[in-house]
Amino acid sequence: MKQTKHFFVWLPLAVVIFLLASLALSTNIASAAGEFTTTWKTDIENSGDASIELSIYRNPRYSYNYTVDWGDGTVTTYIDRNAAHTYDSPGTYQLKISGSFPRLYLANGPDAHKLVSVDNWGDIAWQSMSRAFEGARNMTIRATDTPDTSAVTNFSFAFKDASQFTGGIANWDVSNATDFRSMFESASSFDESLANWNVENMTLATSIFAESGMTTASYDATLIGWEATAAQRDVNLSPIGLPHCQAATSVAYLTDVLDWIITDQGQDTSLCGPTDIEISSGPLSVSENSSNVVIGVLSAVDIEQGQSYAYSVGCSQSTDNTFFSMNNDELVLTTTLDYENPQDENGDNIYAVCVSATDSDGFSTSKEFEITVSDVEETQPEPDADIDDEGAVLGASTNSDNSSSDNEGGQVLGASSEESVLAETGQAILLALFVGAGLSILVTILVRKTSTTYSLRK
Repeated sequence: MKQTKHFFVWLPLAVVIFLLASLALSTNIASAAGEFTTTWKTDIENSGDASIELSIYRNPRYSYNYTVDWGDGTVTTYIDRNAAHTYDSPGTYQLKISGSFPRLYLANGPDAHKLVSVDNWGDIAWQSMSRAFEGARNMTIRATDTPDTSAVTNFSFAFKDASQFTGGIANWDVSNATDFRSMFESASSFDESLANWNVENMTLATSIFAESGMTTASYDATLIGWEATAAQRDVNLSPIGLPHCQAATSVAYLTDVLDWIITDQGQDTSLCGPTDIEISSGPLSVSENSSNVVIGVLSAVDIEQGQSYAYSVGCSQSTDNTFFSMNNDELVLTTTLDYENPQDENGDNIYAVCVSATDSDGFSTSKEFEITVSDVEETQPEPDADIDDEGAVLGASTNSDNSSSDNEGGQVLGASSEESVLAETGQAILLALFVGAGLSILVTILVRKTSTTYSLRK
């Protein structure tokens, strides 16, 4: 019984070790997720450079008490001062910042160009983004999380001259911000719709998009979205070096009702492209067991007149698209579908098909239509009854209660199929109870025997 005794001694210890290891791992994961993580290349423009300096904005309003993991095994805590580090050799290093770090202030400084990417925003509570990434001309945003900018009031010059920055900020919380001056000025690769931004407190926005890479499509979407939340008067967005197209109504509202100043290149309908796709039919449904059925005729909605369009199926990854095709502007069901055996992704006989419309200038839009497959009642032919040589129907019961009698006295020889199933079920339950009881007794005996033997040996 030594082995048994050792087992009972080591099992609790192993469980404790496992729980402690799991707790440590989860703590490390949570800590990593909460750090502001960036990647820097010290020698990106100078082969001998092996240093990095993180600049902060010294101001009584901001309290800094933060820790930097420099990525080479060095971890340092800083209080209200810049963080600087020199590595043993030049190269690429990932930095992780935690603690109270309300503001980064690269401000086009000597090390701004060394920032390569923002990998994770973490749980830093930012208080200002003014000049945070100004001059970070080699930076891109790879982070998939969203920073906590709910308390930020100033985004001025945040990405000015960040020429490799393309976007990744569409869902930032800017609802408390007032100052957006030159935020994307000369960010020549930036092109993202900011339609989801709540700009109700925006008062300063001069040169916000000046010389940026924003296209008319993103600019249109941004203005259309801002129309819904804009509340302040006399906001100046100028200059803007591109035209608008679909946002003409929004521009009119912002300039005429709120007195905004929007000096762009005016409306250019040739840059609009289609905005929607309509279908001619009513309810989008088709009966099961149908194929090569025209669901409806498509037509693109476009502010520019006289355009021709090419329609295609498959603008989403849904397998539902495979059952449909386009015949010029006709959406066609090409596969026979069975209501009883649905093949759509959700298994509910509603097929989501994504269609694109592209005009002759290359502008396009997409839309998803839901096609419902309806059930058709299928009539089953009644089987012919087998009749013996004397005309009697074979297998038919002569009794209304579905029981059969013997030849001598009408005694019931067999129960109905329903009664037979119940009987078999009852037998199965009884058998399971007996087996379960037997196993329970056997386990009890073994446990008592093991406990007694262990006590005697002890």
